[in-house]
Amino acid sequence: MIRHRKFVFAALAYAVSWLAWAPLWIEKLGALHTRPSPYWHLAGGLGPLIAAVLVSVSDRDTLARLITRVVRVRGHARWIVGSALGPVALGGGALAAIQLAGGSVDWFALGRGVEFPGLALPVYWLANVVCYGFGEEVGWRGCLLPHLQARRSALAASLIVAAIWAGWHLPLFVFSPGMSAMGVGGIIGWAISLLTGSVIMTWLFSASGGSVLAVAMFHGVLDIVMMSPAHPMLPTVMGAVLTVTGFALPRMFGRENLRGHARIVEHGPQERGLTSGTRGELPERGR
Repeated sequence: MIRHRKFVFAALAYAVSWLAWAPLWIEKLGALHTRPSPYWHLAGGLGPLIAAVLVSVSDRDTLARLITRVVRVRGHARWIVGSALGPVALGGGALAAIQLAGGSVDWFALGRGVEFPGLALPVYWLANVVCYGFGEEVGWRGCLLPHLQARRSALAASLIVAAIWAGWHLPLFVFSPGMSAMGVGGIIGWAISLLTGSVIMTWLFSASGGSVLAVAMFHGVLDIVMMSPAHPMLPTVMGAVLTVTGFALPRMFGRENLRGHARIVEHGPQERGLTSGTRGELPERGR
C-alpha cells in the first residue's frame, strides 16, 4: 500500500464518495423509489479527506505532515484570509460587470444556496467549507499533489490531479441538477475550468507554503459564491476569469514549480532510493 499510495488513495476517494452518493444517483436512475436526503451530496465530499487519512495513517511522519498542512496558521494568515476573501471579491466584480452590461443582478443572493434550502445561511457556508473545501483539498492538494510532485513538475502533477478530480465527479452528472443539464459544450467548458482550477490550486498551495487551510478556504468559498443565484451568468463570468488565470500562471512562474521556489513534495517511505538531485529530492522545507 505504501509503495502504491497514490493509486490506493484515488481508489479509496472514489469508493467512499461514490458510495455516499449512491442513494442520489440510484434514485435518479429510477432504481430507488424513496427520495434520499440531499445531504448525501455533502457527505460524499468528504471522500478524499477520508482516503488521505487512511493512506497516511500507516506512516507516522506522513500523517504528521498532512495534519500540519491542515492546521498550521502561523506564518500563513495572510494567505488564508486572502483565499477566503478572493472569491468574494471575484464574485462581486463579476456581478458588477454583469450589471454594467445591462443584467439584472440580485446582490442579496450572493452567498446564498439553492441545493440545501433547509440549512441556515451560516450552517450552509460552514457545510460547504468543511465538506467541499476541506473534504476535497485535504485529499487532492494535501495528500495526492505532494506525492505526485516528488517525481514530476508542478504542472504535470496538476494535470494528473485534474484528471483524477474530474473522474471523481462522474456520478454528479447523474443527480446534480447543474451538471446533469450540461450539453457537450458545457462539459468541455467544465473540464477546462477544472484543469485550470487545478493549476491555480497548485500555485496557491505552493505560494502559501503548503497550507491546506488556504486552498480549502479558497475552494469552499469559491463554490459558495459561484453557485449563488444572484445571476445565471455569474458562474460563467467567474469561470472565464479563473480559466484565463490558470493558463497564465505556468507562463508567469514556470511549469516546473509554478512559483519561484521548490515545490511541495512528500517524502514518505515510498520515496526512498531516489538519487540526490532528482526532482523527488526537493525538500518540503525548501520553499
